[in-house]
This record gives sequence, structure tokens and C-alpha cells, in this order.
Amino acid sequence: MSPRRQEGGTVVMILKVGASTETGSLKKSITENIKTHKQVYVDCIGDKANYIATRAIIFAKMQMPENRTIDASPTLVILDTPRGERRGIRWIVKEKKHETV
Repeated sequence: MSPRRQEGGTVVMILKVGASTETGSLKKSITENIKTHKQVYVDCIGDKANYIATRAIIFAKMQMPENRTIDASPTLVILDTPRGERRGIRWIVKEKKHETV
């Protein structure tokens, strides 16, 4: 996990997912960071890492309180790795508050 500053000083946490990442640990990290930062990036390279990220996002969404939820959008990005630049998926996960009527 590494913080990244965006324009306007907003901090966005980047969660890096590998083929051996535990789904439950990633889900917990997503929900905790959403509470703090309202947005988190989940970066993964490869089929297994993307599968783990997708499951963790779904489980995190199921765990959110009734008046809050998350939206997740995948994008294709070039990620810097120790082995050089590689193509991967970045899930942009954002908090979405429900309006009560």
C-alpha cells in the first residue's frame, strides 16, 4: 500500500494486488481506506490478481452499511514494477453515499 497525492492535495491509497494476496485482507484494507480517504486504487497485474481484486471489491461492497456503498470502475493502465513497465488493471473504488428520502 502506498499513498499517492492528486491535484488539490487529495490523498489516494494504492493497494497492490498479487496472485498470493488474501481476499479477506484486501477487502478489509479497501473498507478501512474508503472510510478514511473516500477513494482507493486497487492495482493488479495478471488474471489471478484481478480475480482476487474483483472478489475483494464485491465483498467490501456487501459489507458497507445500508446508507453507504462503493462504486468500482476498472481501467487499463501501465504500472511501474521492479521488472519494468507492465500493463495492468486499476480499479478505482469510490465511496457513494445514498440520499435518504
